[in-house]
Amino acid sequence: MQPHPAESGEVLRQLRYRHKLVKVRTLAKNSLHNISISAGCSLQKSMLYKGRAKLEALKLPEDLGQQRTQWLETIERQDKLVDEIESWLEKKAAGDRL
Repeated sequence: MQPHPAESGEVLRQLRYRHKLVKVRTLAKNSLHNISISAGCSLQKSMLYKGRAKLEALKLPEDLGQQRTQWLETIERQDKLVDEIESWLEKKAAGDRL
């Protein structure tokens, strides 16, 4: 059974939106990585979540400390939104299975 064109368009819009959210999340992660490097602590990009306590413990100037906090909040928000969209997409895909 072919998906309805309106449903296909809806899925495509959600995929594009997810892509934009992931781009913002990547920007935030890269920015945090740069902040950690400037503070003399090179966090592996893949260690962002595991090394969060280390990142939060860094002594930073006030402006960088605020940026760190805001970037971490941005990542959390983007993760939540991406998860919601992926859940929605999985439900749509499950309806397409025979």
